[in-house]
Amino acid sequence: LTVHSMAPLARSMGTPDVLHFMPAVGGLVFAVVLPVAALFAALAAWRAVALRPAAMLGEGFGAPRTRMPLSVRVLTALRLPVPALLGIKDAMARPARAVMTILSLMVCLLTITQGMNFPGLAASVMAHQEWIGKNWDMTVQFKGVSRAATEDALRKLPEVKQYYREMFHAATMVEQEFDLNVRAVDGDRDWEQLGFRLLEGRMPNQPGEILLAPRAWERLAATVGSKLLMQVGNNRLPVTVVGKYQDTINDGRMALTSFATLDQFALPPGELQPFLRVKFAPGADWVAIRHSLQTDSRVLATLEDRELPDFARDGLPMIRLLGWLMAGIAALSMMGAALLTAREQMREVGIRKAIGMTPAQVLGSVAAGGAWFGLVAAVLALPVSYLVHTALISMMGAVMSVGRIPLELSGSIVLRSSGFGIILAVAAVLPAAAWGARLVTARVLHAE
Repeated sequence: LTVHSMAPLARSMGTPDVLHFMPAVGGLVFAVVLPVAALFAALAAWRAVALRPAAMLGEGFGAPRTRMPLSVRVLTALRLPVPALLGIKDAMARPARAVMTILSLMVCLLTITQGMNFPGLAASVMAHQEWIGKNWDMTVQFKGVSRAATEDALRKLPEVKQYYREMFHAATMVEQEFDLNVRAVDGDRDWEQLGFRLLEGRMPNQPGEILLAPRAWERLAATVGSKLLMQVGNNRLPVTVVGKYQDTINDGRMALTSFATLDQFALPPGELQPFLRVKFAPGADWVAIRHSLQTDSRVLATLEDRELPDFARDGLPMIRLLGWLMAGIAALSMMGAALLTAREQMREVGIRKAIGMTPAQVLGSVAAGGAWFGLVAAVLALPVSYLVHTALISMMGAVMSVGRIPLELSGSIVLRSSGFGIILAVAAVLPAAAWGARLVTARVLHAE
């Protein structure tokens, strides 16, 4: 299953040969799982070790709770049907077992919720690339045609919201021996209108001032006002850090400055090749704009990709597989707990049938216990899902060096996941419900 789900991802990343069984990894899994299983089995058996034989024989296998569970007392006030109340009472008869079952369902719902939310999250990031520092929709490069002619063509397009000139050059911070790329922007533009996301400090307003992207900021231990010696080409000049901005290119090892700053390094003519960054107005036909600009083969207009990368799209089957595996684990946990509870409560079920409870009511009673577990797990999973989602977004922002990404957990996905949890819990207890419904009253009471 794992190899099958990971095959598209491995192919898209050009590493299909990694999909084979690794004995060392399999051995490590067993080495971890077996002690954990033994530890939990020992924890479950601690009460049997502590009790004296006489107490164990007197208490019996299915000793009832001395107190009515709080949940049943609350639900009684809501006038739920008696079979449903009895089913919830039976399900909560063993608090430790009930807690473990609910936790199993919660983990399942968390995994499914995050897995269902991932495609929408990734698609939102691709659709709003300004969140990750890309404040343009198209890049225009010149191949022999004049920049002035291209800019004139852009000015005539009403769909073009703004454009600016930009160029890159490699640089080194000499004293720290740290390499980075310098992104230079046409200095006669209004910095505040260009869409760069300022995280700290201010934008440059004179030659020799730079902004640093997060990774470069951290690596250089920079603060606003830091003086650095920067080398571009063969020349070295002091520069002043005036702020931190958001940029994901080159893993955040970037600096942002004006053309005037690069001019101070006296680079050879032709070494710097500027291009245009273009931002469209809402509703613009991007493809038509690119086509109109590329009628001349000397202009290359490249649209920013708004689709999920292949590796992200091909990784979805693995996420879905993980969700289904967690659902299977939760269902088995529910089924085992329900069967054990039904076996412990067999005498009570026999008495209920003797006083008139029908097999359908027994079935509904056990199903109500499962539904209660699913409902409690779904309600408890809501805040935990939000916290996990926030942590994942923060982690993503840290890895991509972009800071906080303004994404929220989809309400519809949370509701669907919660509904699935309740349905899963009810389905998992149906075998136990069917077994209880088929019990012959006389045989049960005789055996007890």
